[in-house]
Amino acid sequence: MGTYYSLGLIKNFKARSEVSFSESDWLHNLDQRLDVSLFNLTFDADGKDIHGVLKEGVFENNILDFHSKLMEITCRQIHNDYCKEYGTNIDKYYSDTTRIFLCFEKNKEIIIFEACCISLFTEGKVLAEEFNIEPILINWLFRHSNFGNCLSGCVLSCILG
Repeated sequence: MGTYYSLGLIKNFKARSEVSFSESDWLHNLDQRLDVSLFNLTFDADGKDIHGVLKEGVFENNILDFHSKLMEITCRQIHNDYCKEYGTNIDKYYSDTTRIFLCFEKNKEIIIFEACCISLFTEGKVLAEEFNIEPILINWLFRHSNFGNCLSGCVLSCILG
């Protein structure tokens, strides 16, 4: 068993802060990293936790186009293989949990963001078990790009293994 790089989509997440946020502050902060409109959200009463689950139909209605665009970008058949094998059934894709730390300059607060990601592809053995900057970078780039598919609003890279 090795350790591999993966690009995936957030299936569900939980985020926690040491300070309380209003619902609108949570939405504002997280919207920088993911399209919160794609998720059913639950806010804890204390304002320190939020949970999100990808809305029904979002994955199923957009994954085939998303795979196609990844293939176009990377010129790699592996994306098509995953698409053929797993199709639009999110539960068939391999999933794993990853954690990133988000820091917001406005109030210098750190949010611990844990997500269950489905893997769209894995690539190459890596010697690291954890990346700190790369998942945040990939997440931000997809979130703020003109990718033409709403699933770009829930992309996260991680290390599997």
